[in-house]
Amino acid sequence: MPEPVTPPAEPVVTPPATTTTTVPLVDDKGNLREGWQEIVDEKYRDDPYLKQVKNLQGLASSTVSARSMVGKDKIVKPNENSSEEDWEAFHIAGGRPPTAAEYNIVRPEGFPKEYWKDDIALAAQDLFHKIGLSPKQVAAIVDFNNQNVLTSAKAQVDAIIAYQQESKDNLYQRWGAAYEPLKHQGNYAIEKGTGGDIEFKNRLLNLPLAGGGRLGDNADFAEYNSNIGGKFAEHGDIVTAHAQTPADIQAEIDKEMHTEAYQKRTHPGHKAALKRVSLLFQEKNKVTPTGR
Repeated sequence: MPEPVTPPAEPVVTPPATTTTTVPLVDDKGNLREGWQEIVDEKYRDDPYLKQVKNLQGLASSTVSARSMVGKDKIVKPNENSSEEDWEAFHIAGGRPPTAAEYNIVRPEGFPKEYWKDDIALAAQDLFHKIGLSPKQVAAIVDFNNQNVLTSAKAQVDAIIAYQQESKDNLYQRWGAAYEPLKHQGNYAIEKGTGGDIEFKNRLLNLPLAGGGRLGDNADFAEYNSNIGGKFAEHGDIVTAHAQTPADIQAEIDKEMHTEAYQKRTHPGHKAALKRVSLLFQEKNKVTPTGR
């Protein structure tokens, strides 16, 4: 019998190798490609922090920063949905003392008493404690406020002094050589009005004015009293030295310049009238000192 013929084996075909293209996570500038979080474990990929990381520089910086915080106290900032307990813990962690009294806000040494209010200081302590400030923060706020108060107070005092000085100088300019006699009249009126009571007189002179300063330094008050004192002088109750104000001298000048002797050159008294007017102008135009 003939031997059976074995058919030739079919050739084994090896499929061509598949080429896989890998997309790099980082470009040549170190920027992470969009959606790089997909390679991270699912429980981390939706973390808001990872969504903020855009490049290797940011990733390295945050990692080093996080490592530096290991072992340190960390504060989680509450939000509008946080409980009162969360806010309390936040304030305490930030350095707020247990009680408002521990801020110990007191009037600094040398700070004017008239500009300090203990009740306001206590109210401020309560407010600072409520909003959770630390003693260091409170000290900075109090110091800033105190400096502002002193600056404002000085500016106000300077303005009052300048106004009072200007008022006195104007009064002295108007009164001229009659300043001292008229001032004496005013003092006499005050003595009469207060009946010789020293305490009453001091209370009157030290009355505070709405715009600042005291009544005794007010030029209008001085002129008012001088006018009243002049009534006593008219009745012989007070003797004052005769002195003319610039207005009195001007009245004499006007009167002399309306005389026939002054106006007519042919008048025998013309030269004498001119001389009188000249002397009156010299008297009126004398330099009046200031600073009274």
